[in-house]
Amino acid sequence: AIARPQTAMAFYVAAALVAFVAGAIMLRRARPEGVKQTAERRTEPAYWRRAVLPLAMITGLQLVNSQIHILLLGVFQTDEDVGIFRVVTQISVLLIFGFYALTQVFQPYYVRAYKQDKASLQKLVTLSSRAIFALALPPAMLIFLFPKVILSGIFGPEFIAGAMALVILSAGQLVNAFTGALGPLLNMTGHESITYYWVKWAAVVNICLGIPLIYLLGINGAAIAATASLVFYNFVLWLSVKSALSIDTLPVTLSRRKSDQ
Repeated sequence: AIARPQTAMAFYVAAALVAFVAGAIMLRRARPEGVKQTAERRTEPAYWRRAVLPLAMITGLQLVNSQIHILLLGVFQTDEDVGIFRVVTQISVLLIFGFYALTQVFQPYYVRAYKQDKASLQKLVTLSSRAIFALALPPAMLIFLFPKVILSGIFGPEFIAGAMALVILSAGQLVNAFTGALGPLLNMTGHESITYYWVKWAAVVNICLGIPLIYLLGINGAAIAATASLVFYNFVLWLSVKSALSIDTLPVTLSRRKSDQ
């Protein structure tokens, strides 16, 4: 007999719960003695209360930015367009897999370098930006050269209609990778309010462009709106990082800094 969706989900939740409990037990038994000892609390409740709302809103607005085009396509275009756009969006996001992975590694080091000196932070940011861009460039070139081959080979010929949208979205994600870890850098250095301010405006740009472009151009319009919003967001955050931290997040130096001359 074929299991019902509710039954399958129940088994999935049960398996996740069992895995969590087993992992927690093993972690508790394997903790080193130094970790088991109670350390002196060093918290700043007032600071965390001020930071929690902007950080929560940033996450929510980023979710809106990533899903609004699916909703608008469902309103103005066909279900087939929604399916194709969802696929090409997921493929384009693979370009910044390195961004997400490396950012998790580098974030605590951003904080440490920020507390030390600006030169250390600049070196670390440049290193992380180069690594992020190096991981994003090869798959981006493959997408730019063979978008139809990739879509038809993996998902079938009916998805070739999303080739142009895939190229446009991938161009935006390549810009995202090129500008480096802007949001995480601001958030980890106490400037999360700047990120929140600009992510709000990026959502506004996204919606204002998305409605007419999706109505007129379908999935290609959705890709243009998403890419324009992403490029705008990265550009203003790049300027904000330079202004607030005097740090350039690009993987290459466009001009020599005064301090280096």
